[in-house]
Amino acid sequence: MLRTQRFVMKSGERYVVLIDECTGIPHYAANLFITTQLRNASASYASMVAAAGHLTFLYRFLAVRNIDLVERCQTKAFLHSYEVDSLRDFLSYRFREWERCTVDPQLFTVEALLASRGVVHKDVLYSRLTTAKQYIVWFGRRFFDHLRPEPVALSQLGTQILALRPRHKGRNQHIIDRALSEREQALLAQCLELDAPSNPFGHDVRVRNRLMVLIEMELGIRGGELLNIRVSDCNFSNNTLLIARRADQVDDPRKFQPLVKTRERKLPVSDSLMAEVHSYIMVQRRTVRNANRCPYLFVTHKNGPTVGQPLSISAYQKVWDVLRSSVAELQAVTGHRLRHQWNHSFSKELDELPNPPTAEEQEQIRSRWMGWKEGSGTAATYNRRFIQAKADEVGLALQRKARSQKGECDE
Repeated sequence: MLRTQRFVMKSGERYVVLIDECTGIPHYAANLFITTQLRNASASYASMVAAAGHLTFLYRFLAVRNIDLVERCQTKAFLHSYEVDSLRDFLSYRFREWERCTVDPQLFTVEALLASRGVVHKDVLYSRLTTAKQYIVWFGRRFFDHLRPEPVALSQLGTQILALRPRHKGRNQHIIDRALSEREQALLAQCLELDAPSNPFGHDVRVRNRLMVLIEMELGIRGGELLNIRVSDCNFSNNTLLIARRADQVDDPRKFQPLVKTRERKLPVSDSLMAEVHSYIMVQRRTVRNANRCPYLFVTHKNGPTVGQPLSISAYQKVWDVLRSSVAELQAVTGHRLRHQWNHSFSKELDELPNPPTAEEQEQIRSRWMGWKEGSGTAATYNRRFIQAKADEVGLALQRKARSQKGECDE
């Protein structure tokens, strides 16, 4: 069995290794794969962590089935068809609840235990099978002369594994509305009032949590961008906020570093929102122990070993967990949905202008604010409700026009 371990290098680079639980030392082949095939290919830290997790599941399967991958490769007797099917089934199970379970084969099979825990989403299974195929084929190639064609059975095995991945159907998909409804917006605003009885947070973090949600709501930035904001990024002289890319930042102690996936940009901020940022820095934040030594805007307020350190991704997610659990109608609300809401409001604002920009100009404006590459098509993903509403409006107009023309012909 393998387990993952994350750490931060002296250079600030985040990395992950796979440890053999029996020996307590790094697993040579699995870590070589992560390094040569992912890290050296400039894959993101999140991609490496995900692939490492997928490899732990693959090795669990090999252990359960008593498959020695080295012996199989040496004899060119790779996985059989029924084993590939079993691999697909095994990787479809949820493993979180099985982390510390001991399995007695006399009572039940491993598959029965795992199946009782449910299955993962098809996108997760797709990723797991993709990583499994890449690793098994890469592992097998190490046993053969690279100057000669690889065994046909090995390439066929890779094709067979990929063929079992769930298909992504792009047709007839219902457009999912991810922008907040008016009811959800009203309830969220009500919960964030500092003196509201419905506010689920303790008094020491109410200002901080309210400010985080307001920044996401009014600027439409991602959660990683929010947690990456430093105090120095806030320019109070001209009311702007810098969204900067800082991968592998040395002074960031978080092992799972929040990253800015979009382009670096400066966003203008309203006077009222900037005033709340300034107030938080000068009043609530300065009372937190060790916060004066932390360059990041949002810090941990709770006393403990991490007090005054940058707020972690898990702590940010807990804020939304508390909000969702406090009000039943907010159970589907997430921080990322505020980004969709911002785009919907942005579309309505542009459409209501006396001389609205063209579709191409609107996409350029939106992409600049969101930090997207122009022409990437990402705007449509975050603007589905507005696009659907405009399509419905045009469709109804065409129907009315067709009926009016039919009436004229009948006369």
